[in-house]
Amino acid sequence: MARKKLGYNILLEPVIRELSQLLTKHIALPSGHQFTVKAIAFCGDNLSAHGLGGFQATFSTGYICRFCYTTYGEISNIFLENQCELRTPTTHCDVLENLNVDGGNSRGLKQKSILFDLAYPNFHLSDFL
Repeated sequence: MARKKLGYNILLEPVIRELSQLLTKHIALPSGHQFTVKAIAFCGDNLSAHGLGGFQATFSTGYICRFCYTTYGEISNIFLENQCELRTPTTHCDVLENLNVDGGNSRGLKQKSILFDLAYPNFHLSDFL
């Protein structure tokens, strides 16, 4: 209920802040060993992964995939990865920049995900969700 009312970004802000801090700080064990904590994936079903990533959560119209820019109308004719345009950090950032511009094409994005606030190098939503 809270997720529907507040949204992922509000609910996960403390978790994202702490994960970013853990990446830059070492945790020391009593034995003297130190290690760094890093999230390697965020798990969920297709609907929750889309919501967490800021993607549209409707799979019967528009851009329905969080890995590529394939539309619902095209998906039945796509059988190989090289038949579609994959989402990359560059193209994703381009779409984000135009998200709030009048007439901009959202290409399946509804909002910027709080996961971008992670201080992880080489982070990209299609690798982590």
